[in-house]
Formats: sequence, structure tokens, C-alpha cells
Amino acid sequence: MAPEPIPSTLEDVIKKCQDALFVSHPDIDRANIADTKGTRAPGTCEWVLVNAECQAWLDKKFSLFWISGGPGTGKTVMSLFHSGQVEKRCRDTDDHFLFYFCRFQYESYNKPEKLLRSLTYQLLHFSTDMIKIHEVSTYLDTPEKAKIALSSPECLWKILKILLSQSGLSTIYGIIDRIDECDSSDVLVSKFRDYCTSPTGRNGPLKLALIGRDVDILGKPVQSRSRELSPAATPNTNSVEVDTVDEFQGIKLDSDHQEHINDDIATFTRWSLEPLQRIQGFGAIHSQIQKALLQRAGGTFLWVSLVILELSKKRTCLQISETAQSIPVDLYPIFGRMLHQIDPKYRHVSANIFKWLATAMRPLTLHELASAVGSGIEGMADRIAICQPLLTLDDDRVLFVHQSTREYLHRGQPDADHVAELFQRDQLSAELRSAYELFNYARWKKWVNADDIIAIPLEYAVRGGCEDAVRFLLDHGADVDGGKISASWVAAKRGAGSILQILLEYGAKITKNRLFDRSLLITAAREGFINLVQILLDHGADVNIRNDENETALILAARFAHEDLVMFLLEHGSHFDVADFRVWLRQTARILGSRWSTKVVPTLLNCVADICWGGEDGGRLLNLAPRFADCEMVAVCLTMGADVNWKHSNSRTALVEAVLGCNTLGPKASEIYVKNRPRYAYKKSPGMTVERRSAIVTFLLDHVADINLCAETYDGLLLPPLVATAIQGNT
Repeated sequence: MAPEPIPSTLEDVIKKCQDALFVSHPDIDRANIADTKGTRAPGTCEWVLVNAECQAWLDKKFSLFWISGGPGTGKTVMSLFHSGQVEKRCRDTDDHFLFYFCRFQYESYNKPEKLLRSLTYQLLHFSTDMIKIHEVSTYLDTPEKAKIALSSPECLWKILKILLSQSGLSTIYGIIDRIDECDSSDVLVSKFRDYCTSPTGRNGPLKLALIGRDVDILGKPVQSRSRELSPAATPNTNSVEVDTVDEFQGIKLDSDHQEHINDDIATFTRWSLEPLQRIQGFGAIHSQIQKALLQRAGGTFLWVSLVILELSKKRTCLQISETAQSIPVDLYPIFGRMLHQIDPKYRHVSANIFKWLATAMRPLTLHELASAVGSGIEGMADRIAICQPLLTLDDDRVLFVHQSTREYLHRGQPDADHVAELFQRDQLSAELRSAYELFNYARWKKWVNADDIIAIPLEYAVRGGCEDAVRFLLDHGADVDGGKISASWVAAKRGAGSILQILLEYGAKITKNRLFDRSLLITAAREGFINLVQILLDHGADVNIRNDENETALILAARFAHEDLVMFLLEHGSHFDVADFRVWLRQTARILGSRWSTKVVPTLLNCVADICWGGEDGGRLLNLAPRFADCEMVAVCLTMGADVNWKHSNSRTALVEAVLGCNTLGPKASEIYVKNRPRYAYKKSPGMTVERRSAIVTFLLDHVADINLCAETYDGLLLPPLVATAIQGNT
């Protein structure tokens, strides 16, 4: 098909690009979320705007800001409020505003392609650089090219960066809520982090805020110091100025700002109790009820919301008082109480409904759920109504109202309460039934191999670890390589060796043209599964294949400190030369979660003969070793001639790295990253104790490390090692 002619005007080009990129109307999406969340209690969330870190971000002192919090801490309501305030601020200036809200259980909103498309679509509204816009249009100017570009996160990321490089752009504030809900969120967050902290990003227009659970893994404090302005200098103000700004600043709601959260919860509780004034005599017990709720809230708005929902069903002050005193602390007991309140006559079928929804990888429709629980479709909507307020029906899909409810059903711990235990997900039997029953329904609906759903049955069965179901589906026509995410990739990611063997027997491809991995071997090596690597090599996998970052399986195994796998790969012909050594150095330095092994690093050095110890090779390795408290490797580097004062592109020397210790991207930051990821636990990566840091600092000083070489911060301030030590309170 011949390319369509490029429209002659800039407006036409922009419109054509926007038409191709369009996903949904951002304003309408935000309004829908606001409707779901309900009205914000007046006076809540406002403390964020005067927070020192947030003010520094708004004042353009750094490019990346985060807000992190656990379940029920009001993050999305805060995002809605914050986005409105930032948008209003931009209207009064030449600045611009982008936003995106990922959504629990709404798969289409949680794909990185959709997120990047939406941001790019919004960015085009105020794009004016003809050259950059035409460059973007070349990716979208034919249906074939547009189809490829719009399905590739890498291509969409490149398009976004092209538009951000336009000359003359004023500041662009961006807010992404629930980034942790996004598929491949680790990859996406890494891209935003790397861009915002690169020279291009630091000097560019984008000022991005990421909000969600565990987003504090981004918080790699380098050095920071806050001081109050003197009253003489700034009369009548208690504001705090960020004097030395990190590359990353953020707000951790659960711990660092619990006092503000508690104040907001008190305001929210007082406001939410107002409708109960309709009950005669409630005014006399209002303060008593509010105090009882605040003592038990545990820092979560969700707990208060659920309790007030129950109180609102009462008709007398006596009922309200008794209920307020009897309601348990914490979310999980509240969920158990709500399950108890389901009519015993409907409890069994309700338990099956909850189990199916907790097991399913995506929300089920009424028809699917009716088929799964063996109920007629006629009464299914009523059965969902019986399960309110934990479940809701939205456009024929059955959804959990709160993400925490699904997590409660997945908790995997025996429950002393036999009623609550009845509702808990029975993993193995539910997974096997799920794969079998949903296949029957899928065959009836003819989507056993459809690619427009979040997970085809085969992938579903692999995730459940059901070998019989996998064989059954493959024997009945399932495409072994079908779906947006292949079943074999899921098996490799999960370490399911026996299932991977089955898939390979049925012809699964070893090399993939998927999102971020190009080979199953790469996936297995990253996760450290030697048995899977052996299976793949036995089936002809190329031991030296590379991913998009030019990493081989050996480089990945080394970067994640999989010691046994490193030796295994070397014994099976893995190539490793000085170019590979440099890839390993670069990736270990920049990727959050990379690990260090005192066994692996010397092994790698023994494989390479032509390391430039006096140049960048030796300097990079010398800079890395102090991050991971490897005194021996520091000594090796200096013995081999590494420059003790070599400076990384971030302006840090080995001495600065040693002084900053765990406040660099080393064990401490990575421990946060792996907190909920057990398989990424450390292998011989000791923490940066004061003693080990002191030993490295002393060793470097003995080798004439320059104490006056400074690390440059984002806003251009220079920080010598002595100042860094003082800021951290070390002596």
C-alpha cells in the first residue's frame, strides 16, 4: 500500500498523529476515577503542596518526584487533588501538564503502550517544532507502520523522547498514578528514572511525579539537607527550603508522613460522619464515635470508609455505638466481618464466586462467572449484589471494589474463623478447575486462541502450574506460541521447568519477538534457573544470544549474582570478552536491583585479558566496588593501576561512593527493591556497614584519593566527600 501523502500544515500533521495515538480522553478518565473514589473531604491532601520535597519539584529543582504508600492510604485521591492543583498552576504560567491514571482490574489502562500513547497524545497538544513532529509522523504515516509502532513500548518510548526534545518547550509537569499497576512497571519506571537523571532529562522540560505502592524503590537519596529559612529573611513563614537536592525526592506516606495522614484521616472521619447527624441524638455521641474510629484506623482511609459504610446502615445511636466498639482493627478482620454478614443461605455460592474472582487473572463477565460456579445467568447479578460492598458489577464485568480484598483472599494463611476460611482461595484445585472450566467456556465463545483478551487459557494454566491442564489445552488446539505474552515465556519467568519442557515438546519457539526479552534463555538466566537454562540449551538455544541491552545470558547471570549459573554458562561455551565486561559494568551501575558477588566478579576478570585498568574500565570497576562494600576488589583495582580519582559521568569518585555508602544505588536501595521479591534476595552482597565503609575510605585516602573532588548535584551544587560525611552524621 502506498504511503498516504503527508498533510501540508503543522496542525494537520499533529491531528493525524493524535488520531493514530488516541486511546481515550484523559479528562474523562480522570473524572470517572474521581466519581468512583467519591468527593475528597475538604482540607485533606493539602499538606502535600507545602511539603518541602513537593515544593522543590514544583520549583523545578529536580525532574523526578514520587509518592509511595501502602493499601488504603489515599494515594489516588491525593493524585486527583495534586493533578488538579498542578494543572491550575500551569494555567497561570507557560508550563504544561500531562497525566495518566492506571486502574486496578482495568487491563486496558495498565498496558505500557497505552500509558505512553496517552502521554504522547497529550504532549502533541502543545508541540510546535515542525522537524520533531514530522519525525514522529514517519512512525505513524501508514497503517502498517502505525500498527507496529503502537504495539511497541520501545517505539512509543522513542516517540515520546523525540517530542520531549523539541526546542523551546516550557516545563512539562507529569503525574502517573498507580504506576505499580502497569504491566512491566519495573521496566517502565527504569526508563523514566534513567531519562530523568540523564543530562538530557535533567536539563529537559519533563518534571515527572510517580505515585503508587512501593514507588519508594526509586528513592535513591544521594545527599540532602533541609533547613528552615530564618524569620528575618522570610517573615511570617515556616516554609522549608531544600538546600541540596537529590536526584530523587519523594514522600513515603506510611512512615515518614504518618502524622499528616492521621490528620487527614481525622478530617475525613469527621466529614464522613456528618450524614449520621440525621439520627436523633447522634450529635451527643459524634466525638465519641470519631475517637473510637481514629484509635483503630491504623493509618488507612479504606478502613474508615468501610466502617462508616456499616454505621450508615444503622438507625439508632445505640446500634452505632455498639457497632463502632465491636468492629475489629485492620482491614483483613473487617473483610472477614463483611463475609460473615452474607446470608448463610447464599454463603456457599458466594464463596465460590469470591474464589473464582480471586483466582482469575482478569475480571470475569457475568456469563463466565455463571458458567464457572454452575449457576444460571438469570440470577447472577443478584448474587453479585449479595456480595456488596466487596464486589461490584461494571459493564457486565464483576470487579473487586478494593484491591485489598483480592489480596485478603490470596493471603494463603489458615484462618481460625471457619466462615472466612470458606472464602479463601484454594490455590491448586481452583487453578486446575479454572483452566479446565474456562477452556470449556472459551471453546463455546471461540476465543481459545484470541489475542484481544488479557490472558488466553493456556497462559492461565501455565501460571497456575497445572501440567495436566497445559497438555489438555494443547491437545485441544491451543496455540503454543499464541497470546500477547507467550506461555513459554511465563514458564521461563516462573521457573516451571516441567511445563516448559511440555511446551517445547509441542513446538514452542525458543527465540521470541516479544516486548523486552528476545529469548527464553535470557529470561531464565535473569531469574537464575539453571535447570531451565539446561533444558533450553538441550533444545538448541544459542548460549550467546543477546537482549535489547546487548546483554548475554552470562552477563545477566553475573549482574544478578547467580554464582552457580555463571560457572555453568562458562562451562557451556558462553563468550565473555572486554566488550561484554563493559556491558556488565554499565548495566550493573545503572539498573536498580543489580547485585554483586565476591565470587562472580573475580571470575569475570579472569575471562578478560585486555582490560584498560588505567582508563574507564578500571575506573568504573573501582567506583562500583565501594557501592557494594567490596574491600578486596577496591584493592585489586588499585593494584592493577586504576585511577583512584577517576570520575564517573555523575561526577562521583570511588571516595564519594564509599562515603555515601548505602545512599547510592547499592545494597540498601536494592534491599528496598527486593523487599517483596524473595527470589532476588542477596548472594554475598553485604550491607555497607560503617566499619566496611570506613575501611574503604581509609584505604582510598592511603592511596592519595583527592578529598576535594566533588560530586555534582542536580541543581549544580558541588558536594565534597567531607560535606557528604557531615550531612549523613558520620564521624
